[in-house]
Parts: sequence; C-alpha cells; structure tokens
Amino acid sequence: MISFSVSDLISVVGVVIAFTALLLTVMVIYNNRRHTRYDDDRHRIELELMRRSIESQMYGLNEKLLATEDRWRDVNHLLISSQSRQPDAFEPSKQVVPSVFLSSAGISPDDLKIERDLVFVLTPFHPTYKKQFEVVASVCNGLGLRAMRGDEEFVPGDVFPHILRLITRARIVVAIIDGRNPNVFYELGIAHALGKPAILIAPTPEDVPFDIRTKRLVLFQSLDELQEKLKDELARVVVASEQPIQPVAEARTGVPELLPEARVLLKEASLDPQGAIILARYIGGTTLQTNGKNLIPSNERREVARWEQALELLTARGLVVARGHKGEIYEVTNTGYQVADMIDL
Repeated sequence: MISFSVSDLISVVGVVIAFTALLLTVMVIYNNRRHTRYDDDRHRIELELMRRSIESQMYGLNEKLLATEDRWRDVNHLLISSQSRQPDAFEPSKQVVPSVFLSSAGISPDDLKIERDLVFVLTPFHPTYKKQFEVVASVCNGLGLRAMRGDEEFVPGDVFPHILRLITRARIVVAIIDGRNPNVFYELGIAHALGKPAILIAPTPEDVPFDIRTKRLVLFQSLDELQEKLKDELARVVVASEQPIQPVAEARTGVPELLPEARVLLKEASLDPQGAIILARYIGGTTLQTNGKNLIPSNERREVARWEQALELLTARGLVVARGHKGEIYEVTNTGYQVADMIDL
C-alpha cells in the first residue's frame, strides 16, 4: 500500500492549486481578449457606419451647393477647361509611354500595354454611385467594351498601384465627378496626363436648364438619359480614337473645313487687337463680340445656337482657347492665326 506523507500531500495540493490558478488566469486573459476583439470589431463597424453616414451627408450637401448652373461652372471650371482642350481624335496607340512616375509606382512594361476593350470608371466607392456605374457598364457591354472600377478586385495593402495599372491599361476613362471626390479628381488628372480619352458624367438638378457645352461632358437628369447620352459619346470616342490626327497646318486642303459662321468668327477674331472673343449671356439675349462687333444678328435661339456651335468648333479644333473660367472669354491661338490668314471672306 502506497502511503503519502503530509509534505507530499501539501506538494500535490500546491501543484493542483497552481495549475488551477494558471488555468483560471489563461481563461480570464482569453475572455478579456475576446471581449477586446469584440469591442474592436464593434468600434470598427460603428466607425464604418459613421463614415458612410457622413459621406452621404456630404454628397447631399454637394448636390445643394451645385444646384445652379453658375455654381456648377464655378466649382468645375478647371474640369470644363481641361475637357475643352482634349483633341477631337487620339493617336492610335498600343501602349503608354513609360515614365519615372509610373515605374516608381510599380508599373511594369507589361502594364503599359493598352487593352482595347477596357473602359476604366473613376467613381467614389459609395453605394450612392452604384446605379450610375451599372449604367456605364451596361452601355460599355452594348458597344463590345468592358467596364471596370477600382474596387472590383481585392487588393491587399496599397491600392494605388492597382488603380494606376488600370488607368494605364484602359483605352477610355469615364469619370463620375458629381461626388467631388478627391481620389476621382486625382485619378482623372493622371488619365489626362497619360493622354487617355476621358468622358465626364454628372447629374444636374431637375428643372435647372444647364447650358454647358464642352467635349465629352455628359450631364443628365435620369439614368435613362445617362444611358442614351453616354452611348452616343462613347461611340464617338471609340471612332475618334481610331482616326489618325492630321495637324491643321498640314491639311491637304489648306484651310480646314469650317462652318460659315466659324470662318467669319475666326477671321474677325484674328483682326481684333487682342485676338479676343467674348460670349456674354444676358436675360435679354446673347452676344458674341470680337473686333468691335456683335456677330449674333438677333436673339432668335436658332441664330444664337449657330454661332455657339461655331465657337465650340473653333475651340475643339484648337483654333481658339478658353481663358475665362466661366466660358465667356476666348483668345485666338497661333494655329488659329495661321488658319485665319488663309481665310478670304
């Protein structure tokens, strides 16, 4: 029969107590950590919900701030100006020219190859813009193109190289600009710098008669209107990107083909001492002034529209350039003077 001394029993009891204490300590630590993780997860969820709520309020406030055409022009004058300077056609290209900026962001030579069916959509990652993206994707699909946005693929770590890679590979870029999202604007600037054809889309408030005319800017009041307008604009860009660019000075016909009003406007502007054109809209009508003359003979809307189209054509051809941020002041470019010298009225 095995017998235990008192000291042995005390040792065994001590070991049991120590083990029990250790087990309890581990359980307490585990429970505390579990609660900590729960609190962290709950806190993270609360912050995410708060962020989305604040973003929604900001987007709603932004809509109110841009409720009139004048406000919209004031806020977006740089975008309007940059769009008006885009060429009518884009050099067909198979890849983007490498640069230090691209290589420093991890863009490899393979990433420089343009995917002819890829349309990259610059959009805030917020549910507010989901339906707009779905319309863009639907239009692209109907034209044999493939629309992508930056959050469709899971990318661990820094997402910027992934976004930059998609911009670089894209044939065309579509930007949803009404959210005033800084990431979208930064990415749009990169797209412009890389020479990408860019189409800007933004809703306008209902019952507000916007009259903003510039290249590749799609304003809409309903998703159906967005679909119709974007389809036409995308089709034009696809066709334009396949056309070789021929400088005006090298055109075989000498003087590029211009509307009669555009020829008169360019010639008169070239005779103006400052080479300036002023488009002024008043409650009582519209004037188009240059060389001391108002070229719009009447305020009949059809007549005004013809001269506005002439100004748009000269701007699109790079013969005049917008100087005022509200689209009111234009100046003749060097190419414009060269063409004007060849025009006989």
